[in-house]
Amino acid sequence: MANFLAVVDPDPTRRAACVSRAGHRLDVLPGLRHGQAAAGDCVVRWAAGRRAPLADSSDDTGLGVRFGEPLDENGSVVDAKWLRRSWLGDSAPQAWDGFYAAFAYDGVRGLVAGADVSGLFPVYYWSDKDVVLVGSSIDAFHAHPSFRSELNPLGLAGVLLTGGLVDGETLWKRVRRLKPGHFLSWSQGKSPREICQYAMLMDETCGGSFSEQVALLDDALDRAVARHTNADDELCLLLSGGRDSRLVAGLAHRRHRRVHALTLGAADDYEMQCAGAVAATLGFSHTRAEDPTGDAEGMARRHVRHEQLANGMANFHTWGMAPLASRCGARVLSGYWVEDFVGGTPRCLPNASQRGSDPFDRILRKLTSYGLGIARVRELLPRDTFGDSVDECIERLRAQFVSRDTDDDRRSWQLDMDHHGRHHAGSTPWRLSFESWPAMLALDRSLIRLCTSFPASTLADRRAQDELLRTRFPALARLPLDRNSHVTDPLTSSLGARVRRYAIERMERMRTTERSPLLDAPLERRRYYRLFDIDSPMWRAVRRLAERGRSHAAQFLDRRVLDELLPSPDMRIELRDPITDSNGLKALIGFLIWSAEHV
Repeated sequence: MANFLAVVDPDPTRRAACVSRAGHRLDVLPGLRHGQAAAGDCVVRWAAGRRAPLADSSDDTGLGVRFGEPLDENGSVVDAKWLRRSWLGDSAPQAWDGFYAAFAYDGVRGLVAGADVSGLFPVYYWSDKDVVLVGSSIDAFHAHPSFRSELNPLGLAGVLLTGGLVDGETLWKRVRRLKPGHFLSWSQGKSPREICQYAMLMDETCGGSFSEQVALLDDALDRAVARHTNADDELCLLLSGGRDSRLVAGLAHRRHRRVHALTLGAADDYEMQCAGAVAATLGFSHTRAEDPTGDAEGMARRHVRHEQLANGMANFHTWGMAPLASRCGARVLSGYWVEDFVGGTPRCLPNASQRGSDPFDRILRKLTSYGLGIARVRELLPRDTFGDSVDECIERLRAQFVSRDTDDDRRSWQLDMDHHGRHHAGSTPWRLSFESWPAMLALDRSLIRLCTSFPASTLADRRAQDELLRTRFPALARLPLDRNSHVTDPLTSSLGARVRRYAIERMERMRTTERSPLLDAPLERRRYYRLFDIDSPMWRAVRRLAERGRSHAAQFLDRRVLDELLPSPDMRIELRDPITDSNGLKALIGFLIWSAEHV
């Protein structure tokens, strides 16, 4: 894909200086191809991967640029000329399917910028008087002579509370990330506005029996595969041993797509073994590779510099996946974000069964479980600097929750998708896009519309997804399933098989608690437990890097609380859940790295 910066500035000297200085700041990875389009007071510059599908159209009066391949109602790719005409016309800019960002400008109407319907492609903006900057990475904004960088207390409070941005507030004052489903509109003499372009219909309109609903879901997924891939695509399928990528694998195989599967991890991982069985059953070529964690410091620096903790820090390691994926296919197909629509996972809220419990309190508890916790963030952020930032973040989340005209279940669902889903699982496709273009089934409006019309009981606890696998892809349902645990029972298996599997896995659990005489380390077969272990070699390296910023960060944070939460890299951090409970600490680690390089 591309890292881009759009500059609107009537001063040609400042505009030229910004475009010149932005060049190296746009280079997320080595070897990207640079390009630019200009019209009047506007210049758009980009650095894109060699396979990035992009197009531009410009003349003396205006320009249009698209990054990615937005798909119209007929499944056709929207060209740059039509994008410009559509988005700068008299009617509201259209929303399209697929993973993309787009920009249009003319001297009379001003600019319009937007992204995919869920806002997975990052779009940030900043303005001052007659200058506007729009880009996919804030780092390039520093190239403009007028840009002033100042820490945003609200942005940092949101990152530490939820592991991502709250209401678009970034670490920099006056720099915002565009809301999902919104486009940015600006014209001379007016302030930038975010205007709703697309809203998920959150009404329970789908009736019929459960089996009929599963059939509708199967048809919608099949059509999404047909729309977002084609027979000529050379697809790299990111294949884990779990449900989401397994379902996508079955759909791609049924559509006779050319697939090369890629699985990361160790040979003995449950995930590797389960994925290998799926690839073999479907006849896919299959590349197995170790997780690329060797350059942890380099990936961490890249993540902090170009994403500015918008997605926290927990999954920075996926920057290393991009080169591996590009060797397996020109386009990447995965189960990313499918779970949020098909699996029903976002509907599983704490204390949901307790009668009389406050629905917003439940979703707030879930969102803040990915951060340090409300009480700890209050202690960490001194009031004389941060004021009521924590309370302001909570109230903004509450305002988003109550603003949706639907039931509490769907309010919670969309709030979770807009924050955790978008900033965590939804953050990886942009990283991958610099090597291979992501084909995102979850960015298909027809599929979204159907999933949001189902009653909660259809999707919750993966009920419909499991039934779809059992009935449409029975061979895959009979294979061992990775659940990120020691239990790998297939979805379809006999009682005797489950008893035998339980006995074997009990022995495995006992074995993984023993230490290897060669490595003197636990024999952990659950890949994500290794990747997210804050005491692993990868995270120790990142913690050592962060240590250089401790004194810088202490200018803003309570030093006593900081030291309690984050001990030196040589000390172990005991956590109840090494995955969930470490997310907030990793965001804090990211802030230490960020503060050393930006403060």
